[in-house]
Amino acid sequence: PHIESMFPLSGTPGTKLTVLGSGFGTSQGSSQLIFRRWKQTSIDLNVITWSDTSITAGIPLTAEGIYQLIVLVNGVESNALEFKVFEGTNASQQTVPSCPSCGR
Repeated sequence: PHIESMFPLSGTPGTKLTVLGSGFGTSQGSSQLIFRRWKQTSIDLNVITWSDTSITAGIPLTAEGIYQLIVLVNGVESNALEFKVFEGTNASQQTVPSCPSCGR
């Protein structure tokens, strides 16, 4: 697998990330999209869509920092690109508290 590009290059947990490249496989199967911060620490991303040339995923709740984004296909690692995670959550993932008198 090979990652050509991704966007955005940074975001908060809940942000939707698109990865473009080749050799990802037509379906996810047992393949993974992961963040790696240290060689022995991997975090699975929340995959939304998967094709041979494009993956869309949500950034999981994780510590702020710079991570290596890697696609694993049948145990084979792609090249790595850097993604910066910021503190906070994506507004679309936040829960609005209920307020009966406000109509929500």
